Amino acid sequence: MQKITSRQNENFKIWAQCLESKGVQTHHRAILAGKKITEETLKRHSDKIIAALVPEKLTEKAKERDYILSQDLFDQLDVAGTHQPLLVVNVPEFLPWSDDVKLKGCFLYLSLQDPRNMGAALRSAAAFGVQNIIIGAGSVHPFHPQSTRAASGCVFDHRYFKASGDMESALKKFPTVALDMSGESLHKFKFPKDFILVPGMEGPGIEKGFSPHYRVNIAISENVESLNATTATAIALFEWSKQK
Repeated sequence: MQKITSRQNENFKIWAQCLESKGVQTHHRAILAGKKITEETLKRHSDKIIAALVPEKLTEKAKERDYILSQDLFDQLDVAGTHQPLLVVNVPEFLPWSDDVKLKGCFLYLSLQDPRNMGAALRSAAAFGVQNIIIGAGSVHPFHPQSTRAASGCVFDHRYFKASGDMESALKKFPTVALDMSGESLHKFKFPKDFILVPGMEGPGIEKGFSPHYRVNIAISENVESLNATTATAIALFEWSKQK
């Protein structure tokens, strides 16, 4: 066991940087928080774990290879306030997205700014059997701490692709189904066998200039302007799973 009490410790500096998307992308490391998530990861993905971080008041729970952190350092990393040991995990390399990728079933394109929305979308994708996730340029990293927490242990259930450029240049060679208020009714829509579902970004929705093959609309009360992107995604994936 190693005890860390200084912010100048090289490991601690890396872990602190991994609280943001840029740090996760740079170091290919992520911090998982929450008893359910860490226990699930220990059970199903132990090969991804690099280290466990234990607060000094829980030293009795530490194992031989764990790190014990002074309380102030641990609290800086425990942004969710779980007060339970944290896990440092390896982040899988994202595959480059290209025109040569072969579609099979539903791929989900996510270009989201809010990590909680990203995690919720990943959780819905896992629930309805979508493995392949395309991360749009400028999107929050799916292994951001708030995303992994919202995903509730599902973040390792996917294969990730990283798209470059705008939505149009990334997806123009593939059949796409965009969620759009001006589209045809989702209730009547027949999903293609192989396609990319594009829910759009929070607020702006589908990027200007993007021309999907299909636009589908989820009927809602006229008293509500629109659905949250992740809610719309879950509804669309549920409808697709019924047809499948």
